[in-house]
Amino acid sequence: MDKYLENLIPEVSNAWRTDELFLKVKGNTKYLYALMDDETRFWIAQQVGNTKYTEDIEPLLKTGKKLTGKSPLTFFSDGAKNFHQTYTRKSLSR
Repeated sequence: MDKYLENLIPEVSNAWRTDELFLKVKGNTKYLYALMDDETRFWIAQQVGNTKYTEDIEPLLKTGKKLTGKSPLTFFSDGAKNFHQTYTRKSLSR
């Protein structure tokens, strides 16, 4: 099943949403970032980070781009600067 799923390219829209939540793991704060297609609600990618900095979000968007073969035209977030900075980097935008 894993081999089959690795070769699938999800059909997602050009609008994606992202958000994060923090949780404690053995007393250490971690951030769980999620990336989801706005139209289909397909869960594109997730990333666990140690901080809320741009470097911890970049792998999330790179994974999303790699899995779907594209970048979104519209990117929704809670308005946090770290999401905006990561999205507008040349390596991630169209």
